[in-house]
Amino acid sequence: MVIDVSGMKLEFEFLARGTESIDGVVITSGKNVTGDFIIPTEINGYPVVSIGKEAFFECKTLTRVVVPDSVMSIEDHAFDGCSSLTDIEMFSNIKCIGNFAFHRCCKLTNVVIPDGVVSIGNCAFADCNEMTSVVLPASVTSIGRLAFDSCNKLIKVEIPTGVAKIEDCAFFRCAGLASITIDNGVMSIGKRAFAGCARLENIILPHSVTSIGDEAFSCCCKLTNITLGKGIRSIGNRVFEGCQNLRSMTLPRKLSRSLTLEYSPYDVAWGITPELKVIYLDE
Repeated sequence: MVIDVSGMKLEFEFLARGTESIDGVVITSGKNVTGDFIIPTEINGYPVVSIGKEAFFECKTLTRVVVPDSVMSIEDHAFDGCSSLTDIEMFSNIKCIGNFAFHRCCKLTNVVIPDGVVSIGNCAFADCNEMTSVVLPASVTSIGRLAFDSCNKLIKVEIPTGVAKIEDCAFFRCAGLASITIDNGVMSIGKRAFAGCARLENIILPHSVTSIGDEAFSCCCKLTNITLGKGIRSIGNRVFEGCQNLRSMTLPRKLSRSLTLEYSPYDVAWGITPELKVIYLDE
């Protein structure tokens, strides 16, 4: 089905439960949408509840979009490749941002993910090369693999306490990332989660973190200080490989008795140099 919105055509489907009840509307295609566009709150009297898979895929002249507060999910590839999109306005009823949802939105600069979003899919904002800031609300519990891969101008990020695991490569190759705050509650940091974050200088991991995956902070060439919390139990291979400026590491005194290492503590797993100073936390 098709509806005309401000002279632009939107294709949609009714989301039905059973044969008699219509729960809402899913936008399935808006391929000719250009410029600034406000997605309608309702169509034919029914609320727009979802932006469907590939709905605005490669709408290369779409510059700004407002997603109404009736929408609860943005599906996979919904805005993938919208290379002129500079601004996206979303509201708090959204629970899920799908895989590749804003992938390759290379002019998107500042992103505020509304409070209420629970999951951010794999590669959701990957290759958003102009993104300088992103706000992750306390409601987020899942950040997918490669979610912010190659967001080269992203400067800082705070991981909220509800996120149990930072998935593999979540912030891989964010070359401009200079500051990360990981709230207490995060338990696991995946493989290459922050690898290639070349401007990162200091890392403080909360006591809730128990494991760090392979190469998690590799090639963070400006990293000078890291503090490991009291909960750490497992560190993977080559975690600090290529961190040639690492000079200070703070870790719990009991670490030597409980830590599982793939390599010797003085191997490339740690990226330890003769200049490194190890400081022990009081128990």
